[in-house]
Amino acid sequence: MNSVPDTRPGLHFARLWQSLGLLWLLSGLVLALVKMPEIEWTPNYFDKIEHALGFCLMMLYAGMLFPQGRRWAALGLLLYGIKIELLQMLVPWRGAEWLDLAADVLGILAAWLLLSTPLQRALALLDAGLALLWHRVLRSGR
Repeated sequence: MNSVPDTRPGLHFARLWQSLGLLWLLSGLVLALVKMPEIEWTPNYFDKIEHALGFCLMMLYAGMLFPQGRRWAALGLLLYGIKIELLQMLVPWRGAEWLDLAADVLGILAAWLLLSTPLQRALALLDAGLALLWHRVLRSGR
């Protein structure tokens, strides 16, 4: 029995999209733990906006890639956010903030709402366009 939900039926480049999603998660984890330079001009709440926007985009992507597994994607992203905050407790130049986790949840919920709009088809449309382009390139190469 496969524990990973199937991707959207009909995606031509499903493995590519899955790989890019994993790369995105790994990059986010690394960026959450490395020492970053302080930017003086940003407002105090700017990092909360980054959290909400980042998790909204990740949930949108996961929801488009795994439409039947949106609940699992939301839970996975929530656990990912918790993991980041717990790991940041262990890093001297970072600190865990529960408001960051609240912003993560807001981002996930915003994406959940957006996934009930036509935006949910964006990845499928991109995939179909790339498949068509790929087919034309292969055909012209003969």
